[in-house]
Amino acid sequence: MQVLRALLTFAVVAAGRSEASRGEQPPAVPSPTGIQVTSENFKTTLHWQYPSTSETPHFIVEIKPYNLGSYKIVSTCVNISAHFCDVSREIDDPFASHWLRVKAVVGSQQSDYVETDEFILQKRGKIGPPKLNLSRHGDKIMVDVYHPAFPSVELLPWMEETYLQLKYMVTFWDKKNQSKEVFPGDNCTMYKCSLNIPITAPGSTYCVSAKGSFYDDLMFGAPSEENCIYVPLKQTLSTQYIFIPCVVVILSLSIMLTVCCGCKKLRKKNIKLPKSLLEEASRLQALVLLGNFNHPDFSWKNSMVSCRQSRTLVECMEGNNLSQVIDNPIRGAVILDLMVTNVSELIGDINIGGSLGCSDHALVEFAVLKDMGQAKSKVRTLNFRKANFQLFKESVKRTPWETALWGKRAEQS
Repeated sequence: MQVLRALLTFAVVAAGRSEASRGEQPPAVPSPTGIQVTSENFKTTLHWQYPSTSETPHFIVEIKPYNLGSYKIVSTCVNISAHFCDVSREIDDPFASHWLRVKAVVGSQQSDYVETDEFILQKRGKIGPPKLNLSRHGDKIMVDVYHPAFPSVELLPWMEETYLQLKYMVTFWDKKNQSKEVFPGDNCTMYKCSLNIPITAPGSTYCVSAKGSFYDDLMFGAPSEENCIYVPLKQTLSTQYIFIPCVVVILSLSIMLTVCCGCKKLRKKNIKLPKSLLEEASRLQALVLLGNFNHPDFSWKNSMVSCRQSRTLVECMEGNNLSQVIDNPIRGAVILDLMVTNVSELIGDINIGGSLGCSDHALVEFAVLKDMGQAKSKVRTLNFRKANFQLFKESVKRTPWETALWGKRAEQS
């Protein structure tokens, strides 16, 4: 009897030990590690790491909003092989607490869930810097502040309310005296905020930076880069915006009419275009001539030329005291559109950039001096009313354009 009792006691103790050993065994599949939540420009993502396995692991992500009180599956992150999950759509309140967790599934086995700490988008989310665009309109500087790349309202409907509460603090200062002012940029749309800043002292460089504010200053974005614009003296300079493509068209039409109207006169004098135009125009007291002269072979920086026509143009300019003031490429890497003048002091503040419509030529902005005097110049001009336009039309029709332009590029035609 005592022997039977001892055997039963031993069996119970052995069974308890077996259950304890089984309870202490870790899961057959390891859990993800390095789990963290990042949020930039309202795009929230859960990241994790996982060791290499012989079989591809898949993952399941769940989220627990504070107001729900329990976990629910993120439908877009079920049995995914990526080590991240975009949960932006699951967070519809930037001030509410959220918790996330993820587990691994390898074959028919799965790991335990790994949970994140509390996440509040308003506290831990980051907003990138905006982009600025400055332009001058009269005595004001227009500042356009473009938002960072936020998710669309279609993806996150609550972003529409965020745009209504978004404002920028725009810092404006004069580089000459370093005086700074702060202006609110609250005239906002879903793409940008705008404001006009009055210019108090022309003849200086003004700089602007902007920093975003959300939800009544409860969330701030990163400050933008410094962006500057030069404002010339009002009484000396008058800014003129010259659109090179339009000038090219006007100049081309003028040259065609000149060929029709003055070809006989030019043949008698044995004068060639455009050399004759430059020589005639150089007699003006103040000259600014713009247009596409189409000499891609000429390097204006080191005065290297390989074409006879280009060499003729340069000799004509030098012989008539004309200078070319554009030194940056207008189309691609070459300078095709030239600005020729006989008074280099006449031109200032040349800016090249942007384009008009689908044109591949850059726009040119520059300032010209005014109050140059009222001296009269006697320059003979051609009478276009006497031009034989019918002869010009017939000449155009007779020209075999396909043969003449065959195999030539735009710069050569």
